[in-house]
Amino acid sequence: MLALRAQADGARMTSREYTSVGFFCHFEVPPDVPPLATRDFAFGDVNASMDGLEYGAGFVLFVREGRLATLEGYTYEEPWPKDVRNLKLSYLREPRELVLSVRA
Repeated sequence: MLALRAQADGARMTSREYTSVGFFCHFEVPPDVPPLATRDFAFGDVNASMDGLEYGAGFVLFVREGRLATLEGYTYEEPWPKDVRNLKLSYLREPRELVLSVRA
């Protein structure tokens, strides 16, 4: 996942869309940053707790054509808070067992 971190360091957010229960942030990675060998996949093993959410939130990161593409944040059937306060992130499992969902 070091390659993804290198992409994140150079990426810029191109747009953000809010939904009633979350958001989508779209990214552009500079062309001089190498793409990943695995072209299309997503993973979402991060949960969040924050003020205003009883059930918490989750995140999914989408990689398309080997590049960071979109970060989705979502709640579990609650409105996304207008102000994010006391955000605490955690993995679904410790130690982390990352499972990728590969798109054909």
